[in-house]
Amino acid sequence: MVESGIVTFDAHVHIMTPARLRSGWRWVRKFAPEGADLGPAPTPEEMTAGLRAAGITGYFNLFFPIFKGTSWEVNEWNDQHCRRHPGAMPLFSLHPEDSAEERDRLVEEFVARRGFAGLKIHSYIQNLRLDTPWLQEVYARLQQHRRILLVHSGWSTFYGADYSEEEMAAHLAAILEAFPGLTVIVAHMLYPRVDLAFQLLERYPNLLLDTTGVPTELRNEGTVEKWIPYFEQYSDRILFGSDYGVRAEPVAEVVRRLVTLPLRRQTLERIGGQNARRLIASLGIDRARERGEACGQADRVSEEAPRPDL
Repeated sequence: MVESGIVTFDAHVHIMTPARLRSGWRWVRKFAPEGADLGPAPTPEEMTAGLRAAGITGYFNLFFPIFKGTSWEVNEWNDQHCRRHPGAMPLFSLHPEDSAEERDRLVEEFVARRGFAGLKIHSYIQNLRLDTPWLQEVYARLQQHRRILLVHSGWSTFYGADYSEEEMAAHLAAILEAFPGLTVIVAHMLYPRVDLAFQLLERYPNLLLDTTGVPTELRNEGTVEKWIPYFEQYSDRILFGSDYGVRAEPVAEVVRRLVTLPLRRQTLERIGGQNARRLIASLGIDRARERGEACGQADRVSEEAPRPDL
């Protein structure tokens, strides 16, 4: 039995339109253990209920466009979903083929006006390297508005990507140097190069890591004990993440894998929610969302009946 109240915030959730959840679930099935009975893809409401049942009362919701021309609708849907669920914080995203004008409009509307928590980039799925020249202006805008840059990292060989963890780490260092006022969250801790993630953490105070997928892999490798001192040393710079929505395990099982690590309770509480809530308050993200409550009332995208190709 996992003690409740330790993990209360998930920095890495993928609640998406029903169509995208079904598509993602087909992908999950391809890599699930043989014989695993995953059942049908969860619905958005079933996912929010699963989070609550696991004791999670706040989360960053990550939903990015995979089709050109859908960036606005994807972000609109994410906004409205999060407004219906207190504690949910949307991160906006964009499509690599959005025009400069479209990118400016997205940042202005969803970051400056509606108070999204930041930007999510998945370099491998979106085919978008972190050193892409036009991203520099986006990073500057995020820094200006005191918002987060959250990037997928790690598992490059799994994705068959020609963008190694070492190269991504170098690009992250360049971003952290050029934008010292920008808070960057590196999801998945650059796995398997967790050593590089902690090296960056030591050098750059504006960097945080999220644990998504890593406790499971460290257990599988038998290297948990090697990394425990680093989790303790940087306990105020690490966030819990589950990848809920694109992983086969129930979120409660991902929570269990974190809280059963041999870490101090204080460390687990920091990783499990205190760090994320402190970050949100320090950047004023909660207040920005409150100010944006009156925005986006028109042209709502229904959670029940979104465009079928989103």
